[in-house]
Amino acid sequence: ASFDGGASFDGGASFDGGASFDGGGSFDGGASFDGGASFDGGVDAGRPSIALGCSRTTQVLVPDRPGLSLGVGSTFELWVRARGPGEIAFKGQEDGQQHLAFRLEESGSALDLVAGWVTDRLERREVRVPFAASLGRWTHVAQVLERSASGGVRLSLFVDFEEVAALDAPDDLGRAYSTEPLRFGRFDGDLDEARLWSVPRAADTLRSQALTRLGIGRTGLAAYWPLEEAPGQIVLDRSLRGNDAFLGRGTAEDDADPRWIFDGALP
Repeated sequence: ASFDGGASFDGGASFDGGASFDGGGSFDGGASFDGGASFDGGVDAGRPSIALGCSRTTQVLVPDRPGLSLGVGSTFELWVRARGPGEIAFKGQEDGQQHLAFRLEESGSALDLVAGWVTDRLERREVRVPFAASLGRWTHVAQVLERSASGGVRLSLFVDFEEVAALDAPDDLGRAYSTEPLRFGRFDGDLDEARLWSVPRAADTLRSQALTRLGIGRTGLAAYWPLEEAPGQIVLDRSLRGNDAFLGRGTAEDDADPRWIFDGALP
């Protein structure tokens, strides 16, 4: 693939500062998506910073490590600019147990954001909210797991720093753990600033730091992928906890690589 400082990019799709995209749906600056849902709105041009452009056949792969199996008292947050459905992120099996799941799912002619986990008995602990209003613009999403008043697990879903859904579930999160990799970027859209915390984070804390690149050594920061390594294959974990990732299926370029873009969520 190639990346030219903000000018042009061609890695299976094309990007010339707002010109054209075709990677599962279509994006021509004003754009359209047709996959059961529809998207005809304007597209947020973003800011002049590096991010990742994805499709349903791409991925960022983070090999399994103990620090990625966080339980009650954790937060996963990232910026997405969605154009269609797919898996934003999941840690676990393709069609089995997952202890971290974030996806965009078609619901009739609309699109829902779904978050939660799936146990080894295939019991789904999930919340979902309509997401069509956020298509085409950078949107901050986060899921927070903390101890509920009943002694179970409370799952909270935040969109643009507002809690939009919550679920009190049994404490069976441990039945969702697996040794599968963490994968993100298997949806039609773009990604920026993925962060995994070993502490629950409140809405105002999410808001206050969402547009700031984090420094090294933050308390409670379990993994941090700013997604700014263009044009490389390795995606560094800037928390320095060793959770480095790579594009596609391995360290060599392949057809599952997302593409580097130059209109990210952060300044």
